[in-house]
Amino acid sequence: MAGGYIWDFVDQAIRKKTPQGDQWLYGTDFEPYEPGRYTHLPNTTAMTGSNTYFNANGIVAADRKPHPSYYEVKKVYCEIKVKEKDLEKGEFTLINKKLFTDLSDFSFKWSLQAEGIEVQSGVIDINCEPQSQLNFTIPYDLASLPEKECVLIISYLNKTAKPWCDADYEQSFDQFVVKEVKADETVAEGDVEFVENEASVTAKGKDFEITVKDGKIVSLKYGGKEYLKAAITPNYFRAVTDNDLSNLNFVPFTIPFHPYFNWQRATNGAKGKIKSVEKNEHGQLVIAVDWSVQFFSGVSSLFTISADGSIEITHTGTPKMFNLLRFGTKMGLLREFDQVKWYGRGPQETYFDRKTGGKITLHEKSVADLEHHYMRPQENGNRTDVRWVEIRNKNSEGLRFEATGDTPICFSAWHYTQDQLQLAKHIHELPHYDITTFNVDLNQLGVGGDLPGDAQVREKYQLKPNKLYTYSFKISPIK
Repeated sequence: MAGGYIWDFVDQAIRKKTPQGDQWLYGTDFEPYEPGRYTHLPNTTAMTGSNTYFNANGIVAADRKPHPSYYEVKKVYCEIKVKEKDLEKGEFTLINKKLFTDLSDFSFKWSLQAEGIEVQSGVIDINCEPQSQLNFTIPYDLASLPEKECVLIISYLNKTAKPWCDADYEQSFDQFVVKEVKADETVAEGDVEFVENEASVTAKGKDFEITVKDGKIVSLKYGGKEYLKAAITPNYFRAVTDNDLSNLNFVPFTIPFHPYFNWQRATNGAKGKIKSVEKNEHGQLVIAVDWSVQFFSGVSSLFTISADGSIEITHTGTPKMFNLLRFGTKMGLLREFDQVKWYGRGPQETYFDRKTGGKITLHEKSVADLEHHYMRPQENGNRTDVRWVEIRNKNSEGLRFEATGDTPICFSAWHYTQDQLQLAKHIHELPHYDITTFNVDLNQLGVGGDLPGDAQVREKYQLKPNKLYTYSFKISPIK
């Protein structure tokens, strides 16, 4: 037997059927039924024999649904790899990592996509001996590509059915950006009117009205309709993951003292003040905001509002003392906005250090389907390397969020708030509420996973303190 196995393969839980639905119970839920001990400490796993939720460290859930990490393992473990040699000439290198088997049982399908829409495709018939590599060429035509970002996806498909899969099952894939296009910087023509009060500014134009108060965007109206249920504000926290808590998982009563909760206090206690309001040479309204945020310095936001009702948000700041959990923006939208389409990695949840299994293409899901259920509710549903994302209601009204700099954005959406997610101990304690929380981030701390119980995030996936972070994105109405 060789190494490289997963500990654990599957979450271990007990399903309890109730009239309200299934409940998935874990170690601590059974603590009251265990024999008492003189050395017993409340909710301490080493003393009680119950492992709280530490039995939920599989890549497959207790109900046998794959966790997102399952797809990352599938990608990383694949023994077939293609590397670019010369993208302009369509030259690549195929690598067969298998010890004894050639690749004659696989077909190699390529798809060249412009913002997720296939524009060229084909199948390459090649073989490669075990433990070897060979060069090959894909006959795509770069000259005929549209003025959009274009991504080449090469899929490795089983030619015939196997006991574990059907014919044409995708064993894995590799992808390459073959054409980059800068974001459209066209500014809508027209003037933006505004009314300024002591602590607020209201911008008005054709079919829109936007109000900024104490640094927060508190109202977003298009066509006379209010889109917000909770203000657009900076966000530096996430509902802590099991890996975030590290060794404190074994002494749960110490968890509230973890330094990461400083970012929850920093987020909820952030205070903004409008610094300036002025028009630029394009007739756009530019609102500058300074923030006072605990454990941060130099925090500022810039809201640039155009005549078409779009808002470009730029957020900047430097965290102090601790690794940062998230650098981003959160808002509460009306519950009716629940259909999401995005161009970026997916379809499954991806994170900074767990995203190679996500294809860069077009994806669509409901907000409920974006969510992922871990046994103990925690940060979930993030999508990385997103160029743009749209969220709509059943009437196709909604908002488009688009990265405006060179760095893609991340997003997530839930029908509950971040603080409600943090408080829940079981999925059945986290119902959906009358809100759509929408997060647009520069990035989050990686999720780790090298070791169970003490899964420290690798250095390059940490958001280090004493470093300046800044990012920009644009919100536009979809009518």
